[in-house]
Amino acid sequence: MKVFSSRQELLDSLRAAAKGQERRRLLEGSNAQELLRGTGAGVLFYCGDSVDNAAVLLLERRSTKTQASDGVGLLGGLADVIDKDRFDALTDPQKLDLVGKNDNVVLRGGKAALTQDIPTICLNNIRRETKEELADVGINGFTFPDGAMELALTSTDDSYICDIWDGKEWVVIPTGYCYTLRVDESVLDDLHAQSRASKHRRPDSEGMNVTKMPLKEALLLDGKHGMEENFRYAHEYRTVQTLARRLGGKG
Repeated sequence: MKVFSSRQELLDSLRAAAKGQERRRLLEGSNAQELLRGTGAGVLFYCGDSVDNAAVLLLERRSTKTQASDGVGLLGGLADVIDKDRFDALTDPQKLDLVGKNDNVVLRGGKAALTQDIPTICLNNIRRETKEELADVGINGFTFPDGAMELALTSTDDSYICDIWDGKEWVVIPTGYCYTLRVDESVLDDLHAQSRASKHRRPDSEGMNVTKMPLKEALLLDGKHGMEENFRYAHEYRTVQTLARRLGGKG
């Protein structure tokens, strides 16, 4: 097995390699997963109880460089966590300030503490990212819906670092936890309408709109016909497929 001595050595090798298969060959049979491990979480809001009548909410993305459409996906993103050494060096008020900002910081008995519980980190991750991404498209003050999220799948995805990464920004190989959450149809309708009515989008955000779409239409966006109108990441599309299978026997 190829053993990279540090995260920096691995990233330097990836920067020098051509995107695609050359980068994948570097990652295969190495300790890359250990050095670049990260987590993320996303949620697919949906309404309806059968494939025929269900609709989903998708984030329409754009390129921050060209402003062109750049695929669709779930609400969510990478977890924002703090390591134990940094956390322990903070004062109690500083630790409390991290609740809602770092996804592995929780309240216990009125004090801030670290958690390693993946479902808790994922829920905090999704709540924070959903609020931020909706604000990016001009929707502020969103109250996250009640209800139990259902885990659809987990997926470790190196496609970004192999095919897209420009060698500049911080990067990880994320294990994504994808959830579904059934909501009232009015939630999807309101977010769809507010997104299109807003004139206050953040100009440097990749979020362009959130859109309500029939589940049957979302299933056609399989990534085989060009990125512009399809899912950027395969695991996000597989979440839609999982929802369809779960609803397939109903209605």
